[in-house]
Amino acid sequence: MNTVNRIALRRLIAATGVAIFSLVAVACDSDDAADTTVAATNGAVTEVTVSGQWARTSPMDAANGAAYATIACPSDDALVGAAVDATAAQKVELHETVMGGATGDTAMGMGSGMGSETTMAGQMTMQPVDRIECLAGAPAELKPGGYHIMLFGLVNPLKIGDTLSITLTFERAGDVVVVFPVLEAAP
Repeated sequence: MNTVNRIALRRLIAATGVAIFSLVAVACDSDDAADTTVAATNGAVTEVTVSGQWARTSPMDAANGAAYATIACPSDDALVGAAVDATAAQKVELHETVMGGATGDTAMGMGSGMGSETTMAGQMTMQPVDRIECLAGAPAELKPGGYHIMLFGLVNPLKIGDTLSITLTFERAGDVVVVFPVLEAAP
């Protein structure tokens, strides 16, 4: 192959690469909460699929917020942590909502304070958890009234149109960054 043909072939390959990259970028640039499939390496490659992700809008005086998603793992794994940039919130924890026990139980509330609140028997309360299991074939659902990502010390209220970039940490898959749009209700 002569030099002119090699140069033409290289330009064609480069143009094809740019075209493919542009198509992928356009496909990924969506305003809705489309599925996010990410592959993270932690020893072996594990594919984690995050779908329906969203963060709830917060009242102007709320210091705390919550984020939700459905997470599917092809092999057993566990969500063991989450983090957000300090410009969004001071602290992030994995939580679950449970039925309160006897009067005087304490749990973290979504009120304007960041401390503990006393709850009455039979009331729903939130408590931190160390892990959320993600079993193969049984997606983990983070939803209101169940498991969720709790955001403490919001820097600004969460309003429709905002997005949060949350790093989800999995026991096997490692860190996965997911963009959560702020909505009033689940997508």
